[in-house]
Amino acid sequence: MKCAKHTDREAVAQCAECGAYICSECAEKTAELKEHCGVLCVECYRKEIEGARDFYVGDRKKKLRRIITSCVLYVVGLLAIISAFAIGAQGIELFWRVLIGLLFCGWDGAVAGWRKGEQAQEEYERKYGATYTVTDDGVYKEDGFFKKLIMSLIGMVIGVIATPINVIRYAVGMKKDKANVEMFERELAAISED
Repeated sequence: MKCAKHTDREAVAQCAECGAYICSECAEKTAELKEHCGVLCVECYRKEIEGARDFYVGDRKKKLRRIITSCVLYVVGLLAIISAFAIGAQGIELFWRVLIGLLFCGWDGAVAGWRKGEQAQEEYERKYGATYTVTDDGVYKEDGFFKKLIMSLIGMVIGVIATPINVIRYAVGMKKDKANVEMFERELAAISED
């Protein structure tokens, strides 16, 4: 059998994806992914590299959106808290303004807490079965609202502290993603030269 790309060379392997025969040079070029994907022909290798590159490009975009959203909400929250004290709010008005400010500052944590509450409710239902409430209006399935609310409030408080840390973590992750994208671009350029 001859190599699909180099028709003058004998094949030493077959592509794990498409079944094309490949020579030792092609097998050597695509050896980077051999452990994860098996032996690949150059075209299937290119598709894998492009897929990985596109994943990191998309991941960078998601992290950038999270950074922007988190920063905007955090600043709005801080402004709400500062304004409460600046206008001399007292009593219930101070409480609500600070609570709203904390909610904005800890939004990421509040959302994560709500999700944890949903997971806890699902786990409870898997373990013990669903709980129903019977009233004059009908039968209602318990959805764990208070569990989710409590977890969300705890997450909000943690989020006030964790959000700046997460923003830094996302920024560092974006830098690593950029390095990965550049590495995949170099690899694609090297493949295209042949």
